[in-house]
Amino acid sequence: MVRLTRSEPALECRGVLHRYGRGAAAAEVLKGARLDLGPGELGVLRGPSGSGKTTLLSILGCLLTPTDGEVLVTGRRVDGLSAAGL
Repeated sequence: MVRLTRSEPALECRGVLHRYGRGAAAAEVLKGARLDLGPGELGVLRGPSGSGKTTLLSILGCLLTPTDGEVLVTGRRVDGLSAAGL
């Protein structure tokens, strides 16, 4: 069990970008997204349709892998973790 202080983020994303497609038809979303949530904090995502809310939630929930950037849960990077680790 990991115990965090109020000053340590429980969930972080740094410089997250996700690219759909390839080449000239590629669409980039979340260009450099950053988020820090501490233990017990509540966050709200809002924005117009197509702004990347669902993509960000999918990345934070480890359902999608960002094209660039990193996601950390309790200070630990999630990229490269096994299915059991996730």
